[in-house]
Amino acid sequence: MTQQFEYFYGNEAEQFAFYKIPKTLMTDPQFAGVSLMAKLLYGLLLDRTYLSVENSWFDDQGRAYIHFTIEDIAREMHCGKTKAVALLNELDSNKGIGLVEKVRIGQGNASRLYVKKFYSSEVQNMKFKNSEKRNSRSSENKTLEFQNMKPNNTEKNKTERITKENIQRKSYGSYNNVLLSDDDYRKLTEEFPSDYQDRIESVSLYCASHGKKYKDFLATIRSWARKEKPKPPRQARDYSFREGECL
Repeated sequence: MTQQFEYFYGNEAEQFAFYKIPKTLMTDPQFAGVSLMAKLLYGLLLDRTYLSVENSWFDDQGRAYIHFTIEDIAREMHCGKTKAVALLNELDSNKGIGLVEKVRIGQGNASRLYVKKFYSSEVQNMKFKNSEKRNSRSSENKTLEFQNMKPNNTEKNKTERITKENIQRKSYGSYNNVLLSDDDYRKLTEEFPSDYQDRIESVSLYCASHGKKYKDFLATIRSWARKEKPKPPRQARDYSFREGECL
């Protein structure tokens, strides 16, 4: 049955965040063999890379990377793990087109994903020069009406520029009661790469069984992690005394 969705009025659409899929992936013949779902996945991974750059997630060579597991892909793409593996393989540098490179860090640690550019530096420089020429010619022919048009507020379109009140949070955990923004989720995978999912499950189970709700689930998980750290042993008191001294 078709659902009845509301219309957009005015500038209502500006309050939402969108994934960007490069037009080149749709028009360039070299990407013709990549499925639409894999291209959508690339847009999702590219969005994560933007935030990694904002948060200075760089390796020793200055390359931006992200943490994004097969489970994450399956959840975000609403598919099974087998399909998630197949989609990532389409983009993989060894098995697919070469837009994503997976690097294992070590046992117990989440692998890093390097999202690569969908264009070569040579092609980009050529397009930039051609764009400069076109812009210089077309600027002389602009009408007054076009010159008075307000440009898009690009700052509003940046995920990191959305105010805290408007940040969209997603539900995690078996009971879908752990609310985390994309930025919160990335921080969890960075701080707890080996067991972040178990920590989410623990909070989800606790909230479901006790009817609890937390204002900031990232802060809650961090707080629980600090309580797990063993306290330093108390130093035994020294009751020794010298001959002739009184206690």
